[in-house]
Amino acid sequence: LERQVIRMLTNLSRMKNPFGLPHVYKENAIKELKSLGAKTLNEYPEAEYVYWLGCMALYDERIRKVAKSLVKIMIKCGVSFAILGTEEVCTGDPARRVGEEGIYQELAYHNIETLRRFPDKTILTHCPHCYNIFKNEYKDLGIKLRVIHHTELLEMLVKNGKLKHINSVKLTLHDSCYLSRYNKILKEPRTALSGSNLIEMKRHGRDTFCCGGGGGNYWYEVKRIKRENMLRIEEAIQTGAEVIVVECPYCLIMLEHSAKIMGNKIKVLDIAEVFDDEQCINK
Repeated sequence: LERQVIRMLTNLSRMKNPFGLPHVYKENAIKELKSLGAKTLNEYPEAEYVYWLGCMALYDERIRKVAKSLVKIMIKCGVSFAILGTEEVCTGDPARRVGEEGIYQELAYHNIETLRRFPDKTILTHCPHCYNIFKNEYKDLGIKLRVIHHTELLEMLVKNGKLKHINSVKLTLHDSCYLSRYNKILKEPRTALSGSNLIEMKRHGRDTFCCGGGGGNYWYEVKRIKRENMLRIEEAIQTGAEVIVVECPYCLIMLEHSAKIMGNKIKVLDIAEVFDDEQCINK
């Protein structure tokens, strides 16, 4: 346990991402998103939203698919957004969750210096961990940020008639702890999915059940009789749903992994991928 935590913290300190991956990974991720039509703030300074990609989308190929889906949706729906590009570094959330305040503040102040250049912008994030730390914790370091989660943006686009999901596929929604418990974002994803066949799990909303990746647990193995993600997949299967809709990169990785281990065909998709996959945009 100690070795795993030290490795993650060393990665954050040296490479400014918890994976310890070199800068070229970030550059390649930015190129991929720009090939879809995303622009950086330098190229599009008047953008309304700064889309904060976060470490998972920048360094993990599975989560990059979420970012690609959201970029495609925003472009097709005419959302005014830009990405920061290679200026992004980790928010410091993984360090703070395991109690390493020094590395957290080092990363946070780096980002605060960057974000102070754009005081009129709203930050958009698909990661509830980034959302929570920007909204509730950076203010203690002297900056108040306007931030929205992509479930809130998708709800707005659905309400404005720009986005729709029409499909008979059975869905169940896994509420992220940082959205539902900490920030009371409950109705937004459900409104976004209002045209869908949504079946609730026994534990949902503010009574959701953690995927097992919270509190820094994603970065190391805690010994337990049965992993939380296995318990949650079992609960999702009981609903008869074909797709688990998630709102968080950690939840997506944790639940997708346990579904594969169990050999179950239930799909795990981010809420943005649900709209992108069905290609229901502007129809």
